[in-house]
Amino acid sequence: MVAEALLVDDSRSALGLLKELAEANGTVQAPAFFDPLEALIAARNKKFDVVLVDYEMPKIDGTRLSAICVRFRLMPTFRWS
Repeated sequence: MVAEALLVDDSRSALGLLKELAEANGTVQAPAFFDPLEALIAARNKKFDVVLVDYEMPKIDGTRLSAICVRFRLMPTFRWS
């Protein structure tokens, strides 16, 4: 089984490195998003096992994005079993 990790960072170089490290052994698929708003759209459509978020970003900082992700648990398509 492949784990799903959502990666969000406003630094393209950090995001690329994070994606490379997450997917290095082939057991993780990690869509990476430079824009936190695009990441939110992706998270509405897919269940992720882990979300890694940069703390300081424009538009939505990591703390606020994490709080929004917690709300996803209430969505029927995102419930954990």
